[in-house]
Amino acid sequence: PAENPPRGDEPMRRQEQTGWGGLAAMGFVLFAAGMELARTATPEPPCHLEPPCPLESRGEGEVCPTGPVDESMPGGAMPSRLGVASCSASSCHGGPKGTNHAVSTFAATLWMERDPHARASEVLHSGRSRRMAELLGIGPAHQAHRCLVCHSMADLSPTPLPDDLVADGVGCASCHGNPTAWGSEHTLDAWKRMGREERAALGYRDLSTPLDRVNNCTRCHVGDAEHDVDHALIAAGHPRLVFEFAAYQKRYPRHWRPAGRAEVGTDFKARSWAVGQAATLAATARLLEARVSDPPARATSAVPGGRWPEFAEFDCQGCHRSIASVAPPSVDAVRPGWSAIGTPAWQPWTQAGGALLSGNSADGDLDAGLADLRRLLERHWGPADQTRRGRVRLQARALAGAAARRAEALEALDEVDLDDVATKIEALVAEGGPGIGSWEAAVQSVLALEAVLDGGPAQLGNTERNDVDRHLEGLRESLRYPPRQETPPTLRRSDFKRLRATVP
Repeated sequence: PAENPPRGDEPMRRQEQTGWGGLAAMGFVLFAAGMELARTATPEPPCHLEPPCPLESRGEGEVCPTGPVDESMPGGAMPSRLGVASCSASSCHGGPKGTNHAVSTFAATLWMERDPHARASEVLHSGRSRRMAELLGIGPAHQAHRCLVCHSMADLSPTPLPDDLVADGVGCASCHGNPTAWGSEHTLDAWKRMGREERAALGYRDLSTPLDRVNNCTRCHVGDAEHDVDHALIAAGHPRLVFEFAAYQKRYPRHWRPAGRAEVGTDFKARSWAVGQAATLAATARLLEARVSDPPARATSAVPGGRWPEFAEFDCQGCHRSIASVAPPSVDAVRPGWSAIGTPAWQPWTQAGGALLSGNSADGDLDAGLADLRRLLERHWGPADQTRRGRVRLQARALAGAAARRAEALEALDEVDLDDVATKIEALVAEGGPGIGSWEAAVQSVLALEAVLDGGPAQLGNTERNDVDRHLEGLRESLRYPPRQETPPTLRRSDFKRLRATVP
């Protein structure tokens, strides 16, 4: 699924073997074959233009007619414009792969072949998805809005999408924006002269910078009021969301030219990690605000009345532990240390990333905001504590604003460096305590080291391991979940320090 990338994207997480991959691959093959048959049987609509309008028949500056208007959508938008087919004509972005022409001419071809988002909707037909939907009582998963908002482009349409558009998965419009207003415009020379703001006014999303990209990703990979993987969904069988932008981006199959974009910069890997951590923290805080609101500001909530606490906000291992198989922690053991005994920690994954990012005067608001939320959330909740929700909501809003401003400030820097991150990790390991006090913190440390040592998107889908991957393998292996266990391993600081020494 889109929120659970293929093995290797999150090397420290235990990967559950299911039948999703086979079904998704089969579905994609059938989908690709169907598209090829359609291409050979009927003329292609050139470049977002419907009905077909030959480019040679157009006058200068002329836009082809767009066909009948669908009054059911805002502004008379055409639902078909959301479909991948409107972008993947061979005369547009669906041409054959080659080295003698621009990547943009075969971007859709690369996307369909290599991008897991292209198969996001196929997973909704699997046995696991059917069981989850039955437990949740939401009807078939491939028709349920709460599933489709992240596994298709349903969140771009006020009306249900037809089956052929659902089959496109998380298509072009999910990332680049609804093309209703700019689909035809971007085929004209005038498009090249438009500024960023002009294009944005038409609904186009510029994804040139790490901040642009991470803000686009967090909608589904972290969640928001419209895209919420809550505890009910996780309990039914959905993987929990553990997102670190730089690691995802490094392994993402690129289908664009890097020229003129952020990845040509020498600080791209550092910028992606730092901006990604700040923006992810902002998204996490915004989701908390939506969840804690009364009534909850969540369109996808499965809990009538918005019961609080929402357990997805807290450390899974705080409750779900294999007690019999875990030895009592020793003084040297790296175990959770943020919350009071008996109370699960709030968002240990995001807190761990924030701890590595913060620590200087520019991050004072982040440090204070995180500390204030921990004090409010990491206490026992009872019926009389519901008034605390209002304070949590306000503090979450403040933290979201501070983190967003920090992300923008990092993006605006001429150069971002992470020289102090490796040193900070060493200090955290040496002193112990909450800084490196959980599996999540150890994993975030490894991913930070990876960002320091190596980064950048996969070269047109090449995800082969490099020297950095091999050096980090010992640390990764020490953090993998034991076979058939739901509890992460207990990592001792001495082991972490020894393994860290093997990394250049």
